[in-house]
Amino acid sequence: MEKVYLGVGSNMKPVFQVERALLLLKKSVKVAGSSTFYWTSALGHPEQDPFLNGCWKIETELSLLDLKEGVLERIEEDLGRRRTEDKWADRPIDLDILLWGDRVEECEAWTLPHPDIRNRPFVAIPLLELDPDLRMPDTGERLASLEAALESEGMVPAEPVISRLKEMVIEEEHR
Repeated sequence: MEKVYLGVGSNMKPVFQVERALLLLKKSVKVAGSSTFYWTSALGHPEQDPFLNGCWKIETELSLLDLKEGVLERIEEDLGRRRTEDKWADRPIDLDILLWGDRVEECEAWTLPHPDIRNRPFVAIPLLELDPDLRMPDTGERLASLEAALESEGMVPAEPVISRLKEMVIEEEHR
């Protein structure tokens, strides 16, 4: 089983969409953890509704391509995600592979580790919560030493969403 970390975000009915995404994801992989989720301002379009952002830790035997195209992109599509030229557009759900074990690779479809880990606190901080000992596979540096992992300004914990998502993960473990 591969240990994989996913970034999750939504600003269109975000609580509903994130919960739906988790339910759909649990049909294909083992969800082993859910971080704190945070309300953050929309990047690139401050007039947009805020985003709900966090991370999930999963375990899977799927290939990277099967997870990305067969599971994550299918969930995004099922929940109404339509990719446009505007990379800052509103979105019902965004699911990104952040880390896949110790893999380091770059192609047209993905970059591992995901570049947002180094420059977006709403990615780095939830990752660090899921695994305080994480190291960046490309450099070996500790995630806890990254500047993005140290700056939480503008991030508001999304209670009671956090508790509900963590309960949904625990429910899976007790089946």
